[in-house]
Amino acid sequence: MNKNIENMLDFFVSEFKNVEIRKNFEKLKHRTNAKQINKMWIDLRINENQKLYELLIKEYGNNFQIRTVTCNKKIVKEHVPIATYIKKSDFFKNYEESRFYQKVFKQTNIFFFFEKKGNESFLVDYLILNTSEKKILKDFITVWTDTERKFLDKEIIVKKDEKQKFLINFTKPGDQLSFHVRPKAVNSNDVYKSFEGPKIPKQTLWINKEILQQQLENKKND
Repeated sequence: MNKNIENMLDFFVSEFKNVEIRKNFEKLKHRTNAKQINKMWIDLRINENQKLYELLIKEYGNNFQIRTVTCNKKIVKEHVPIATYIKKSDFFKNYEESRFYQKVFKQTNIFFFFEKKGNESFLVDYLILNTSEKKILKDFITVWTDTERKFLDKEIIVKKDEKQKFLINFTKPGDQLSFHVRPKAVNSNDVYKSFEGPKIPKQTLWINKEILQQQLENKKND
């Protein structure tokens, strides 16, 4: 990673680490979605920081994405969706050409971590996702191939638990891979209409929180 960017991001986080975001972001006080507030706040602050913004543009062009993640005592608490829902047409090409691969391996993902305390959020850390680890690519191919087979060969198995929640035979977070597949639907009516049988919620690939946690800890030990 570019050392200048690393130093600039370290300074950026330290500068804002004690700022009460909701309290100090007057424009968004009427909003209740904490993640939405965090994302809009970080976008605004980066755009205001001319040196940081120019450095990011110089290094990555427009091919980087700012993502926000919730943590608790610096433990990552949520998985992160890669893109909008999976379509059958996503599989009519090589995995390297898929938008999911492009967003993980060809785009720079910068994560900002927010600690929630009461009604407030505080910026506590950042991470530039390291996709050079062999396990991440291997896991992506494994999950992509499994999902492709189930979508195209109609191997999707759908059950419901006692709470009537869908149980689908996609890769799960507990499978100890870097990614998994689960719903990313707008609402309960946002379902696939082309599958036979029960109408299942639209799905997407998610980056497992354990990968983010591991890389955060590695960053601290470097």
